Amino acid sequence: MADSIAWKPFFWDRVVRAENITLYAKRVIAAASPEIRSPMSTADAEMVFRGITSAEAHLADASSAIGLAMSLMGTVDLVGVRYTRSSDRAELRAQVCLRAARARGEEVHEAIGRCRGHLGTAALLLSCPDLPEVDDLIDAERVTAVRELEVALQGTVDVGGLISAARGPTARGPASCYGGVRHFHHRRRLRLRSGR
Repeated sequence: MADSIAWKPFFWDRVVRAENITLYAKRVIAAASPEIRSPMSTADAEMVFRGITSAEAHLADASSAIGLAMSLMGTVDLVGVRYTRSSDRAELRAQVCLRAARARGEEVHEAIGRCRGHLGTAALLLSCPDLPEVDDLIDAERVTAVRELEVALQGTVDVGGLISAARGPTARGPASCYGGVRHFHHRRRLRLRSGR
């Protein structure tokens, strides 16, 4: 990209794309929720397995979407590093927000992976109906999967809020960016203390 090419439209186009893709990821994660929250037992193994398969497909889609959103934000950051000057206040502010959004996106990606892992374990346990207390084990995996689902869902809300703040006056106002970053770091400290 040469200096003669207008970089700002490219910059902001990728910001908007990242925001839209994050909103899509949120919807897909929410679509997986009913199946994951539903009771699971070996008595209804076939139906439960179909539900897990459906939820897994949604989560795989959401994981790819979050990955793409983070890639777009990474591109924006690289462009910003190359082209922004001290007078480009909106773009400099956006970079602060987007870096926090990418960090939060990593946590969303990891939470989705953990959720899928617990669903996979539940699916394996469904094929072992003679295992002692297997239904309790399956339910424990389901409960943990729900917890990770909630982390991922809240994470997409946080990522979307930070990207929206990055857009500035047209979204939530220029001051909200730094407030959003402070809120993100506060939530992150709370999660670390709780071991999540």
